[in-house]
Amino acid sequence: MPRVETPVNPKILVWARETLGYDLETVAQKLKDKKENIEAWRERLKAWEEGTYNPTFSQLEHLAGIYQQPLIVFFHDQPPKEPELPTDYRRFPSGSPKPLDPQTKTSIWKAQWRQSVAESLRKEMGVEIIFQPWSEIAEEDAEELAFEARNYLRPQIEVKREWAKDSDQLFKRWRAILEKIGILVFRFNFPRDDARAFSLSGELAPIITVSSKDFYNAQIFSLFHELAHLLLSQSGTCNDLEFRTEPTTELDRVEIFCNHFAGAFLVPRNALLDHPMIKNKYYRALDDSNIHDLAKYFGVSHEVVLRRLVFLTRLDADFYKQWRKQQENYWKEAGQPKGNFGVEHSYVRKILSSQGQAYIETVLSAYSENLVNLSEVSEYLSVKVKHVSEIQEFLYEGGID
Repeated sequence: MPRVETPVNPKILVWARETLGYDLETVAQKLKDKKENIEAWRERLKAWEEGTYNPTFSQLEHLAGIYQQPLIVFFHDQPPKEPELPTDYRRFPSGSPKPLDPQTKTSIWKAQWRQSVAESLRKEMGVEIIFQPWSEIAEEDAEELAFEARNYLRPQIEVKREWAKDSDQLFKRWRAILEKIGILVFRFNFPRDDARAFSLSGELAPIITVSSKDFYNAQIFSLFHELAHLLLSQSGTCNDLEFRTEPTTELDRVEIFCNHFAGAFLVPRNALLDHPMIKNKYYRALDDSNIHDLAKYFGVSHEVVLRRLVFLTRLDADFYKQWRKQQENYWKEAGQPKGNFGVEHSYVRKILSSQGQAYIETVLSAYSENLVNLSEVSEYLSVKVKHVSEIQEFLYEGGID
């Protein structure tokens, strides 16, 4: 059977690859099969981009998947205008900025697309969300903002301790609280050493997205770090959860504020100072069992509870620095976390874990009101039509819990 080529715009092929920061070698590695080596695919890609040859339709479909672009884009005369990316707040040991990893960038694109879907559907359905950015915020007082936000969301710390039996359930509970006020919470697969989370401000569909490759406790902290950005009407991409007090740039100042807010929200000042282990005490050091008990009580990582103790002058700062150095050495030897944190085993649970109940219910509500058809639901949820009824049934029976 003769090979049927698909005439595409070679300039778009170059644009799609370079937009994600891929070189020919990387894409060739993703395209190659068992029969041909990487050099053959690299030369083939080069010929496509130079316009000497065209890919077949199946090859173009594979490329479109790699580049996270719809097929129609490759037939345009000019590349489409890229959506504006959130402010880059990331911080790296070298001090130099780094381009976004392709997985992070495509995750942002996916979130932006879903945000436009949700905003359009919520507007058409007349949905009004509870969440609103604070109109006036004293940015120097993260403690006060955390206190106000906690009262606004009204979580009971006694109930939260019941959740803290495992970090997965704790994340789900906090996620549900944020989704109830209209924030969409996504869990996408991008590398934690590139970005741990990002936020997208919006009138009807503000978004927080965390890396499913991160540890659950870090994902929980990221939820509230990004909540601070949304309260400030900011969109941002973040990777810095470190404890610092002295900013060196304006972006650094914002990140320190958001970290302070997250810690103060998860471990409220009064609750910590009134804890029997801490009340009217100052520690030069804490043993591992005490650190573990406090962390479990508040449902946070050991790191967060120690940072709060240092900030509230209940723990020697030198002890914390020494403890953190030991932890850094431990994780350096242990390597990055293995596995895909946050992805449940069944297909429907995986979809719910990734896209969140609030977004999925927005799409399904529009479907029940005949505002979208089944094919559009399939597209908006990125699932096959046959799985839509499974998702509906799962939610009807109790949802992600």
